[in-house]
Amino acid sequence: MIENQSSARFFLLAPMAAGLAAALSTSALAQQPALEEVVVTAQKRTQSLSDVPISVSAVGGDTMRNASLMDLADLTPYIPNFQKSDTVLGQYLVIRGIGSGINQGFEQSVVQFVDDVPLGRGPLARVPFTDLERIEVLRGPQNVLFGKNAVAGALSMVTAKPTEEFAGRLLVEYEPEYQTSLVTGMISGPITDSLRGRLSVRYYDDGGYYENNLNGNDEANREDQTIRGAISWDITDNLQADLKVERSSFTLDGRTDEIIFGYANRQEGSPFQGLTYPQIAGAVGQLTGQNIGSDDGQQNYQRNTNIDEFSELDSDNITLTLNWGIGDATLTSVTAYMGYETDEFLDSDGSGIDAFVQDQQEEYDQFTQEIRLVSPGGETIDWIVGGYYMDWDLNFDADFLVDDESLWSALGVLGAATGDPSLAPLGALSNLRNERRYDADSETYAAFGQATWNMTDVTRLTVGARYTREDKSGTRRMDVFNSATGELDITQAAIGSAVFGVDWANLSEETGGAFPSHDLAADRSESSFTPSAVLEWDVGEDLMLYGSVATGFKAGGFDARGNRAGNFEYEDENVLSFEFGAKGRYLDGRLELNAALFHSQYEDLQVSQFDGTLGFVVGNAAEATSQGLELDGRLLLTEGLTWSFAAAYLDFEFDDYQNATCSSLETLETGATLCDRTGETNIFSPEWSASTSFDYFTSITNNWDLRARLDLNYKAEHFVEVTLNPDIQQDAYTQVNAQLALESGSWILALVGKNLTDEEILSFATDTALSGTLGSPAYTGYLQRPRTIAAQVRYEF
Repeated sequence: MIENQSSARFFLLAPMAAGLAAALSTSALAQQPALEEVVVTAQKRTQSLSDVPISVSAVGGDTMRNASLMDLADLTPYIPNFQKSDTVLGQYLVIRGIGSGINQGFEQSVVQFVDDVPLGRGPLARVPFTDLERIEVLRGPQNVLFGKNAVAGALSMVTAKPTEEFAGRLLVEYEPEYQTSLVTGMISGPITDSLRGRLSVRYYDDGGYYENNLNGNDEANREDQTIRGAISWDITDNLQADLKVERSSFTLDGRTDEIIFGYANRQEGSPFQGLTYPQIAGAVGQLTGQNIGSDDGQQNYQRNTNIDEFSELDSDNITLTLNWGIGDATLTSVTAYMGYETDEFLDSDGSGIDAFVQDQQEEYDQFTQEIRLVSPGGETIDWIVGGYYMDWDLNFDADFLVDDESLWSALGVLGAATGDPSLAPLGALSNLRNERRYDADSETYAAFGQATWNMTDVTRLTVGARYTREDKSGTRRMDVFNSATGELDITQAAIGSAVFGVDWANLSEETGGAFPSHDLAADRSESSFTPSAVLEWDVGEDLMLYGSVATGFKAGGFDARGNRAGNFEYEDENVLSFEFGAKGRYLDGRLELNAALFHSQYEDLQVSQFDGTLGFVVGNAAEATSQGLELDGRLLLTEGLTWSFAAAYLDFEFDDYQNATCSSLETLETGATLCDRTGETNIFSPEWSASTSFDYFTSITNNWDLRARLDLNYKAEHFVEVTLNPDIQQDAYTQVNAQLALESGSWILALVGKNLTDEEILSFATDTALSGTLGSPAYTGYLQRPRTIAAQVRYEF
């Protein structure tokens, strides 16, 4: 049920948005140069952005190159109500407060699509931008034309295609403070009269912006390499084939996390009373003479770890697109293979204290086939029909290891020396090795259709629906060994199960079921019908109003990261969304203004929350509402000066969420581990966000032009930690970026500045693993890059 207060806010804002747009529709000035039209394919047709009845933002390839937007994290400040954050265990993609938690078993609620191919797994959010024509950010459920699991929104990336004329580009960028270099190149043109080709390459090297106090390195050192080849072949006058082959490699040495905050131990009689987690580790290390690491526990771009961490990702993509003109209609076939492999060795306890390390690998293979038939457009009824098939397999192996000299061995030595029965057994945890094996596969079949009835010259009704059936299977097994002997040590395993909160299959087997087994397997099949409808009305030549209702569905699945034998499955997620919007061009084409008012109700929202030790609490929050208002536009102030702006108000609320993980503060104060989040907001849900840009271009001599751009990006305070601890909020901030370029013929010389006011921006935080076990919970955070100023040289022909 929608709460009355939420409904009132929604319907009060609706006439305000309409009135703003209507007031502007009557404005006009003398004939002036107009804004360039932005063209998108958000509805699988080529359309002006002003004609698309969806809340969508588009960023072109030239803008991405000028502003040095390298990946989705760089795009975040420019798109209100969108967030991308990296963590040691995964990636967050969030639109309007909705995203998938960190869990290899989850598919994303915000789905990336590259040339109509879905990239629904978290690791693919790390792949950098390479030679893109544009990115379209579609907010709200997109479960008819874009399909699979896009219950929160879609990121549609369109790669640049081979050109009719010979063209090329070379870009070199260098940032001296952190020794960051970027080289990209592209060459494109005709091969024969009917065949065109394009080759794109990208190389990126980053020296890192964190200081590791133990090994003296700057971290994280990052190296990316991407190569893409594409050909377009006009087989006949009515048949065209586009083939794209791409390979990307991503390597990271070190991490960008550190303990940023912690609570002192409050347990009466504890030997650690009054000490924070880093202080406890320091004291234990000194008392026992063991080198178990250290941490200053402060947010300062410094970390202490002697582990040689690395993270590698290799991805491959082959996409064949056929467009065949059949009469006036177009039949499109998109056949694609996508796969990736990751290999990671991580100090994933989130601190410089040697508690445990993690070694994990992930392998994913995906095949998709889409066929759609699109009418020519401009008729009484315009339509799209199609079918879709997807098959994927996932293997995820993750082991956590406790060294022979670690926090636990030192605590055991201390316990033996002091006779403390709570500490002495911990020494048995040395050389414990936990092995996780998770496998899953899925087959999806779908049919979809959409029709637009052009009722009059000024009114249109669009209805669409998708039917989806998905079959999944999954297995998860956990075993434990002593890494020194390679055998099961029952005493060690029993202590580890109690301390770390883990069930093991081989421990259960060896003890005749005295401990819970952890050898799980399950199958599930589910189907969904997701209809949508949109009504459009052209109010004069300048203004289009629309109202829409849409449904969305995200299939359930299996938890990859759980440590206990129960709760292996989670259920499907559903959404019902309403949107009212206005789009128009005013002042003789010099002003473009769009507004969208949205209200989305989610049922059984899929969530994954770290439990503070080693496991995750995975399941479905009962109900949530996401609603708000989005505005964006462009104004050509003079012939050479353009002002772009966007703003969003977001009101996110859990309507019913009674079994969420408590924050460490709540657990310290009340002892509870599960808390009621009903009535509260979500992670990455700032109430207000906004961006504004001024782009100026002028000729300064006969041979040289000047281009300057200033970007201001604002986000209100918001939670960046899933348990919503008020002590770990990101304060409101304004990020300032700027570009200054001289252009002459084929040459462009530029300076690119990011975060010029040097804001400390916390992109994510989480409980420091196992710190709460000692009664002194701490938090590990991820800070974004400080101020950078890079020089850029570009040659185009």
